[in-house]
Amino acid sequence: MQILVTGSNGFIGKEICHRLLKKGHQVLGTGRSPSLFEAPSFTYLRGDLTSLEHIKKLVKKCDAVIHCAGKAGAWGSFDSFKTANVDATENLLGACKDSGVKRFINFSSPSIYFQYKDQFNLKEDDIPPKFSNAYAETKYLAEKKVSEYNSPSFLTVSLRPRGVIGKGDTNWLPRIIEMRKKNLLIQPGTGENITDFTSVENLVDIVEYLLTAPPDRFGESYNISNDEPVKLWDFIEDALAVVKMDGKRKRIPLSLILPLARANEFLQNALGTKKEPSLLPIKVGVAAFSMTLNIEKAKSRLDYKPRVKTEKALQDFSHWYLDQSSSP
Repeated sequence: MQILVTGSNGFIGKEICHRLLKKGHQVLGTGRSPSLFEAPSFTYLRGDLTSLEHIKKLVKKCDAVIHCAGKAGAWGSFDSFKTANVDATENLLGACKDSGVKRFINFSSPSIYFQYKDQFNLKEDDIPPKFSNAYAETKYLAEKKVSEYNSPSFLTVSLRPRGVIGKGDTNWLPRIIEMRKKNLLIQPGTGENITDFTSVENLVDIVEYLLTAPPDRFGESYNISNDEPVKLWDFIEDALAVVKMDGKRKRIPLSLILPLARANEFLQNALGTKKEPSLLPIKVGVAAFSMTLNIEKAKSRLDYKPRVKTEKALQDFSHWYLDQSSSP
């Protein structure tokens, strides 16, 4: 198959490209920066997904599109998130349909569920009455566009993976490590909150399945995780330990730090701050409240059986990270 992977420079995008290339597919990658790797059967076209001209070049002759690109984060105008997450996705969907692309796999986020409280066993239809921030809202709006385009001739689907980790992770765990190095690691609340993680290998398994899955599996959104909830702060200690660091951190009551974060958010907005502040309510909330996903839908409809455990994903990350750190 000829497959386009948007956001191919990112952690998930790169791992998808590697797997597809191993399976003998022709892979086209795209992103806003120069390509981070080269391989036989891999082509890269640098560009912006807000450009219709660029999009049309990308999807020409493609059989499937795996859409990993988007704007993440907790800071920025709603319009900036909408442009990157909703408008770009809709442009890509339209071009795919016009060009005869057969399958479209969209990466969404369980951030859409987040409320400032503990949430357990969340199902795909547990959509909150109000979203926590622009990122969450625009990812959900993009999902709706993806679903609207689903048809017998153009199959579309969205995935909501929770806490993706493993070899090649340049996002989640490296941020924790950097905060610990700078002695900036803060535990808000009791540290008893529970969360899910997803091995990147398990996530790529789902992508590979969807490339040939029956049509009736599409037109849906699916929660994805390793299906083994863990205490977040125990996991962070374990993650630091495997890269030879301790889990030392500041412990601050939630009743103190959350009001401070809200006040800081208000102040930074008033000042027109461009750079994302380190102290924001959403960051405190994610670190303090429990969130677990119900993945029965993925198990029953996508035949999903998480084969790589969270502990193994953590070990894979540690070997990769220590090798990278020791390289000249």
